Amino acid sequence: MVSLSPDERSQIHEVLIPKNMITLQESLGKGYFGEVRRATCLRDNKCEPCAAKTLFDTAPYTAMESLLREGLRMINFDHENVLKLIGVCVHGNEAMIVLPYMKNGDLRKYLKNKQTLPLAENLRLCQQIAQGMAYLTDHDIVHRDLAARNCMLDDKLNLKVADFGLCRDVQEKGYYRIQHMDVALPSKWMAPECYEDHIFDTKTDVWSYGVVLWEIFSSGKTPYPGVHRFVIEYILEGNRMERPNMCPITLYTEVMKQCWQKDPMKRPSFKEILVKLKQISASSKQRSETETTTVPAFQQRSKSAPN
Repeated sequence: MVSLSPDERSQIHEVLIPKNMITLQESLGKGYFGEVRRATCLRDNKCEPCAAKTLFDTAPYTAMESLLREGLRMINFDHENVLKLIGVCVHGNEAMIVLPYMKNGDLRKYLKNKQTLPLAENLRLCQQIAQGMAYLTDHDIVHRDLAARNCMLDDKLNLKVADFGLCRDVQEKGYYRIQHMDVALPSKWMAPECYEDHIFDTKTDVWSYGVVLWEIFSSGKTPYPGVHRFVIEYILEGNRMERPNMCPITLYTEVMKQCWQKDPMKRPSFKEILVKLKQISASSKQRSETETTTVPAFQQRSKSAPN
């Protein structure tokens, strides 16, 4: 089973699902070396809907190891805003990881289809991502690929941070240093130090989170619209994306732009972000209730007018 340690093989064995228990259906999305397919999994004599992350026949051998390691990283995830692992299937030279089926797909497509969401709904999504990321940070996990396309929505529109193909455990050092930058990385979501020092840590995830906030309040648009040269040069010159029209000024100045601080130490933690989001949400709700209960002056005059 590829180059896994005895301990890793033992962990995989605990979540193994026989291939004959999985029935693959249509493709839900494709990547470089594989695709996610809708599927059913036979568990306790019941066919449950699920999603299977599979590899193409042309995928390199290293892709199988990467896929299994992604499954290994997910084994102990247990948070309402982080996608959980159902199991792993290995059969000969084939491998797949089995995940819950997310009926409403990824956040980017959802935003693009909806175009405009109420402020309260946007803030709820922002909070759920921050909650999931705070959990991962507490467990020394750096995601490295946080983006709206990698956040999934279930049948009740609860959000799950997903796609852990690039995530790393940073328990020992607190950061992950990549050796070569010739791998495919999400440049428009990456912090400056990822380019300059090849370093990824929770603060680079915070930068990416700021970009996801921009995506949410821009109805799923691609970041840095109109920037046709290298994005990193644009960022290093001190430029940042402008506030989306639907984004509250306080959220832009006190959260989004703080996530994009050049100095990583000046960026907030996910727990600090959550506190600020809850304050903004409460303030927005209070303002909305005040506007709803306030009777316009012309209505007051009409009520007091003589018959």
